[in-house]
Amino acid sequence: MLDGYRFDSQQEASFYRQFIRGKCQQVSVHRPIRIIEPYQLGGTDCKGHDYKPDFVVIDQSGRGHLIDVKNSFTGYGVKADARLRFALIQSTQNQPVEVVIPRKGWFWLKIMDTKKKFEPIKMTSLDYDIHDYIGQ
Repeated sequence: MLDGYRFDSQQEASFYRQFIRGKCQQVSVHRPIRIIEPYQLGGTDCKGHDYKPDFVVIDQSGRGHLIDVKNSFTGYGVKADARLRFALIQSTQNQPVEVVIPRKGWFWLKIMDTKKKFEPIKMTSLDYDIHDYIGQ
């Protein structure tokens, strides 16, 4: 627990402390975003599905960031089900999931599942426009 938020890991709390706390206009932690609406399958109701990013923030320049904190970019750190959720949210919301690996004073940033190889970028703050890296 930190500032009233419950984090899933020390890494999430560390990322919040270093790069979000006091540096963003708006912050939400684990706020669900609907990716599949409830539907019917024959005569049976099926539930909808949400994606809960670690952070949704609006930085000081008014840019939105959808952030998921991981411990690596490999299959160990980003499992197949997470990659599928990222692809679903990116396709339905037209907003990239910014996968980050925090370090002391900086973090690695990567967008997953792009056809063009997206090498991790070393960042020191959230003061960037992700479209400068992925295009408009």
